[in-house]
Amino acid sequence: MAEILELILPLAFLALLLYVAIRLLIGPLKGLVKLAGHVALGLLLLVAANLVGGFFNVMIPITPLRLVIAGIAGVPGVILIILYTILF
Repeated sequence: MAEILELILPLAFLALLLYVAIRLLIGPLKGLVKLAGHVALGLLLLVAANLVGGFFNVMIPITPLRLVIAGIAGVPGVILIILYTILF
């Protein structure tokens, strides 16, 4: 019986440790994946704005900062970027 406990207890502790490590790593990755999805949506919105803006001679340079702004703020962020480009 003691031999079985000597085998099972370290394996159970290792499994618990592995579970905690995986949970600690997955938490921040979920946020990064969500941010990447928002940035991709922001890129699509900026490309769409460039396609429509081409008819009005308004071209928006796509930079990493503008992608993050469009990704975090969404449609209002893209509108603000368009207004900033037109005004300045």
